[in-house]
Amino acid sequence: MIKNLLFFGTLFLIPSYEALAYVPPAQFIIKSLVNKHAGFKGIRVKSKVTQWEGDKPGTFHFKTLTTFNQQTGLMRSWAMNDQDVKLYFVERRVEAPLAVDALLFVANPARAESTLMDRGIPIGDDKDGAGAESLDRLKSVATWVLGSDQTARLWIEKDTFLPLQMVFGSAKNQIQIGFDGFHFYHEFPYPHTIALGFPNGSFWLKDETVDVSVNLDLAKADSISAHEAPGFTDAGKALLSTQQELIQKYYEFIR
Repeated sequence: MIKNLLFFGTLFLIPSYEALAYVPPAQFIIKSLVNKHAGFKGIRVKSKVTQWEGDKPGTFHFKTLTTFNQQTGLMRSWAMNDQDVKLYFVERRVEAPLAVDALLFVANPARAESTLMDRGIPIGDDKDGAGAESLDRLKSVATWVLGSDQTARLWIEKDTFLPLQMVFGSAKNQIQIGFDGFHFYHEFPYPHTIALGFPNGSFWLKDETVDVSVNLDLAKADSISAHEAPGFTDAGKALLSTQQELIQKYYEFIR
């Protein structure tokens, strides 16, 4: 009886697997993720974006066409209706990427680190670390977690070094971006779904990938669209204000 009590008592003293496991520095984790984007030329992504109302899809949706020239660092993206009429256009250089760009396109570790830190995700030095890396589980998947602050954290799958989820913003206005169903397109990883919403599980928008093409020569396409005016087109200006706001939110946080 005493032996059994001692045995069960020691079980509660044994740290969990997550507590015992080695956790690499944040810089190493981000470098491992970003290196997956290196060596590619032009990337083109087609997707369908759907408005969500709670846990159900709403009636409004639009299509997007996004190109990223890895050689020049230029990203261009168009929102279009079902008839391929352009509604909105944005152009951005890699010097000022969004957090999602850093996780899905950027091949420069320092640029990705700077972008994530702007969102409150701590990225430490390889020598001293940020003191905020841990190993945890997200939906039963082992993940590296960057950030201990409840308002800004990033989950990266332990074995693949692919992003799964990011939370940032103020305590009263948190934003959650989730990545699901990664596929490899000629070795380039890209998720099937990007979901934008809140930590309570409700979503604004879901972006579902239709097609990804890699190693394209975008020089000609970039020169043709070089003089497009950013923002809403005439067709976009004719949308309802609530629909325009959803498109703007998509381009504020995802693209």
